[in-house]
Amino acid sequence: MRNMIAVWLVVLGVAGAAFAQSPLQRGIHVELAVTTGAGMLPDADSPDAWVVTITANGDLYFGEEPVTPESLLETMNNRGHNRERQLYIKADAGSPLDSLKDVLEVAHRARFWRVFLLTALPAPPPSLPIPPAGIPLWVKLESRSASVVVRIDPGQGSPTLTVNNQKVALKGLQHVLEQALQNQSDRVVLLRAGQVPFADLAHVVDVCDMSGAKPLLGEPEL
Repeated sequence: MRNMIAVWLVVLGVAGAAFAQSPLQRGIHVELAVTTGAGMLPDADSPDAWVVTITANGDLYFGEEPVTPESLLETMNNRGHNRERQLYIKADAGSPLDSLKDVLEVAHRARFWRVFLLTALPAPPPSLPIPPAGIPLWVKLESRSASVVVRIDPGQGSPTLTVNNQKVALKGLQHVLEQALQNQSDRVVLLRAGQVPFADLAHVVDVCDMSGAKPLLGEPEL
């Protein structure tokens, strides 16, 4: 374990050194959700990166410009989207999912298949500049059929989860998903979230990513 931690710190140090030499994109400050499996996304801080920020009360910004879902789509259409461009969503850990769903709908209409949710690393080394990190969330897939459905509802301390109608603890979710997906070729996991904060969704998306799954956020079933 100590060797793994040492390697991780070296990786962060190299990434931080390179990151410190690159220009930073200014933006709106939020408290990011902490995830353990996030990958480094240094391009999210490039001056021309497309970053949508969702504040704790659900307000939206494109870069530093306040937007609504309608004006966000117009702004994206005016700037043009190419296959190489990524869309990053920087949501406050406590922000409402309704705002995220609005952004995902805009992303779908702007022809994005996938977005990246920016998250924080657990206990990064002090005073070390760390590039942005994040996890992928699919906006649309060629096939929306999913044999695995994860329902996310409010809980005490952590969300209440059910996988195909079977209750599962967050700490056991990765094992359950890996078992459920072992014979699946597309590995799509449909997420249905109730009135939970963004952080609860981010934790589940993080586990999906570590399980080799493609999480897709759908509408909750009543």
